[in-house]
This record gives sequence, structure tokens and C-alpha cells, in this order.
Amino acid sequence: MSPAPLLCAVQIGLRPSARAFAQHRRATAIPAAPASEREPEMTLIPKKNRQLASGALLALLIFGVGHARAAIDDYAFELIQSTLKRGQGVIDVRLIHKPDGKLVSDAVIFAMRLDMAPDDMEAMTSAIESTRAPQPGLYRFKVDLTDEGRWRISLAAKLQGEIGTLQNRLVFRVTR
Repeated sequence: MSPAPLLCAVQIGLRPSARAFAQHRRATAIPAAPASEREPEMTLIPKKNRQLASGALLALLIFGVGHARAAIDDYAFELIQSTLKRGQGVIDVRLIHKPDGKLVSDAVIFAMRLDMAPDDMEAMTSAIESTRAPQPGLYRFKVDLTDEGRWRISLAAKLQGEIGTLQNRLVFRVTR
């Protein structure tokens, strides 16, 4: 059966048989070109480079995540004075970027605690309140130091552009 009678049968509403339909497909099919004449498969990345790219992506994921975790360790709080007088006072702390020694001013300190843990009295706490610092990169706290001895200030902060939380514990001495 040639293609023309099949098309005519469909046009007038007759349903062609499966055999007639198969003959039609064979008669109108375009033969496949030999493999040597086919065009190469189009891809965005050639196959040999695809393996290199996937390896590079894997390395970036592995080493990139490790670098993000280590970056928070490049920062530290430091006490300005290591000895304070008993009673009401202020503690100044600076936040530095260790590799270059520069002060960091945009930290958000969200947790602070003042206790006597260095003298085995962790339950002995005192009031601590954040106040306005005299310059960027310094952080000032009002404290009430009730006893002589060694005190510890614990700080937790978030730094802009860094992943993780910076936590430091600083020890200082209180005298009369």
C-alpha cells in the first residue's frame, strides 16, 4: 500500500488496519545515515572536560566548606586590661583579626557571662551589661565585681560575612 491511499482513508474517516499503518511507516521512513556520516552529538562540555569539571567541583565543595569553618578561628577577643579593682567598673575588650592584627567593628555580641570559674566558683556570677565603646573594634562592658580573685568573661558573637559563632573566654584578676 502506498502512502497516498492511507492518507486518503484517514481523511474520509476510515480507520486503517495496523498492517496498513506499518507498511505506511516503512515506506515513508527516512533511512538512518551510517555512523561515519552522522554529526557529532552536541553538548555544552566535551566528555573529557566533563570529568575534570566534576572533579574540580567536588574539590571546591570539600575544601571550600573546610575553609569557611576555619575562618571564624581567625578572630579573637582580647582584654585591654588584665587587672581591675573590686566594685563597679568597666571592662574593655578588643576584637582582632589574627592574620593582619586589625580591629573588627561589626560583631554582634549576643551572649555574655561573668563568673569566677578560674577560682573553681563557676556558680559565683555577677552582672554584666554592654555599653557604648569609645572607638570601633573595642567593646565595653559595665560589670559589678563583688569579690577579689580571678574572674572569667565569656563572650559569643556573630561576625558579618563569616560562618559560625566566635566564642572566647577571657580571664582577668580583681584586686582591692
